[in-house]
Amino acid sequence: MINILKEFLSKQAQFARETRPNLYWKYAGFEELVLDLGVEMSFSPLPEDIKLGFQKGCYYNSFRVLVDNPDLIYCEGYALQSDLSLPLIHAWLVNEDGQIIDPTWNNCNTVYLGIPFNTEWFIKLLRSRDREDCLAIFESNYLEKFSLLKEGLPDDAIEKCSYQRLSQQL
Repeated sequence: MINILKEFLSKQAQFARETRPNLYWKYAGFEELVLDLGVEMSFSPLPEDIKLGFQKGCYYNSFRVLVDNPDLIYCEGYALQSDLSLPLIHAWLVNEDGQIIDPTWNNCNTVYLGIPFNTEWFIKLLRSRDREDCLAIFESNYLEKFSLLKEGLPDDAIEKCSYQRLSQQL
């Protein structure tokens, strides 16, 4: 299923490059950014001490769990469930062992491709927005004039330890 997810994102990225040629932007869309920097991840059952949040609330659900569990790492990217016809932009968490904690979906037939973000960077970004309704890094990047697409991620944005550990698990 991960190949289906990557193929879909690749086609979306190609379409964006062809139809929105921002010649000076590093990425034509978030699909391209995630394909470049994202890490493959697989479903893990939700730990018993974490409650499943509400559907279509992945950013809020993940942020809520992160606040109560600051040792977790916030991730954003794309996910594909076997019973959905296309990948969706999504947020989830990962623990220090590389296990997914998805407080929105609890479907064992889900694959993920996303970026683990440094918590300090993530919180700093949210505070700079000074808004409580824009928890998504990618979908709300219009507030920063699409800086992540124009310039790419800052050096301190990616949680390096988690990124290296997840990459080694593949």
